[in-house]
Amino acid sequence: MNPVNDMESNRLVPSSTSEPSIPVRAWPLPGPRNVWLGQRQKTVLRPLQMTIDGGLVVGLLLLLAHSRPGGLDVLYSVPAVVSVLLMIIFYSYFGVYHFFADRFATVMRLTKAWWMVVFTLLLVAFITKTSGQFSRELALLWVTGAYCLQLVAHLLVPMLLRLADLRRHRVKARAIVVGASTLGYYLAQRINKNPWNHIQVVGVVDDDELALRRWLLDGVPVLGGSRDLGPLIEANSIEVVYLALPLSMSPSLGRIYTDLARISVDVYWAPDIFRLSPVNLSLKELGGVPLIALSETPLLGTHRLAKAVEDRLLAVLILLCLSPLMLLVALSIKLDSPGPVFFKQKRHGWNGKVIEVWKFRTMFASRSTDDHIKQATRHDRRITTVGRYLRRSSLDELPQLFNVLQGTMSLVGPRPHAVEHNEYYAKEIGWYVTRHRIKPGITGLAQVEGSRGETATVDKMARRVELDLHYINNWSIGLDFSILARTLFTLHHDNAY
Repeated sequence: MNPVNDMESNRLVPSSTSEPSIPVRAWPLPGPRNVWLGQRQKTVLRPLQMTIDGGLVVGLLLLLAHSRPGGLDVLYSVPAVVSVLLMIIFYSYFGVYHFFADRFATVMRLTKAWWMVVFTLLLVAFITKTSGQFSRELALLWVTGAYCLQLVAHLLVPMLLRLADLRRHRVKARAIVVGASTLGYYLAQRINKNPWNHIQVVGVVDDDELALRRWLLDGVPVLGGSRDLGPLIEANSIEVVYLALPLSMSPSLGRIYTDLARISVDVYWAPDIFRLSPVNLSLKELGGVPLIALSETPLLGTHRLAKAVEDRLLAVLILLCLSPLMLLVALSIKLDSPGPVFFKQKRHGWNGKVIEVWKFRTMFASRSTDDHIKQATRHDRRITTVGRYLRRSSLDELPQLFNVLQGTMSLVGPRPHAVEHNEYYAKEIGWYVTRHRIKPGITGLAQVEGSRGETATVDKMARRVELDLHYINNWSIGLDFSILARTLFTLHHDNAY
């Protein structure tokens, strides 16, 4: 019997004739929502904490500036505004406003985010040559004082709000998870470890005996199967139900929800789509219909504009600073071996489009062809004397700044591989081509994590792809700045040859 028809058979109106009829539901289906889905996800803690953080940072800076001889200098309003903008970027990236049970994790997130703000402010002051216009003593007091004040606020504000909430909700709502899969286990664990909500998972329900035997989570016992949901909810005073069934159980979802619709409980669906390895997973809405983006580039709308501005602006600044060095490198190449200064190779770019990537030539001209897939190896005889140093120091990548200005590459992104390499590894690694869902970069997360140089085995390339996908799934301007800062300490690498 078709499980869908069986699931809905109790809602069909029988036909009055002997001829087949189209099933008609006994009640109308709800239409698409006219209210944006995100409007129901707002909480008071996040905007309150953001406002307090910004107020403390700006307020302390202006107070210290006002206390100086001569009173408040309007010049200090510039770092005040810039610091707030940087806080929005870095605090979002490091998850400062994701409130979890582990206070140590909260402190570490805040510490990393704040010092990235400070580092970026120093970098901007250095580039614009304005650092001498500010008091160093005042800056030191502000940096340390603002950090300490924020730290106290992040520990105190959630605690006060929680105490206020506990006075209104002295007893947590009891919940169960339907689905003993990995997703169900993770969901139950995260809910029970989060002290800022008013929900406690008290049991799990599933029809998979094997999954239930593997279920081991303290305080969350196995209650039974999905057919017993009604009696279980009544016996355990359940107010909330989370549906976390694997994709293989999708046909049962309708029957379970139909049973729950007859009971006064809140029902939430956590679709188990992570086995599909989604790229830049997100929730969207089209005409009131919720959509889950399983594969999408993160460079859409304002994100694409922000990335383009970041790339062009920084590329121009870097070229201006390093143009003398690049001229010296070009002269060294010409003196070391005959042939052109630059080497261009066809590689796959954004969305798989073939682009020409620029590099300083590091191999003998007669052997620097791109009609093979052999990567450079240690002690490779094709590499020139100057080229060996350029590769070790990553200076051979500097001409790719012109690719960034052309718009074919970014400063940060997955490294572009030769077309031949892509064709080979695409057959060996299932998710390899998804790394093209964003522009390739001069540096990337894989490079600063040590996954660079020769990929002698498929496992090494798979690790690089894993890091590339992590970057795509978590892309932000803050992450780009973090990788650029880390790149400064990884320019010279023993695996680069």
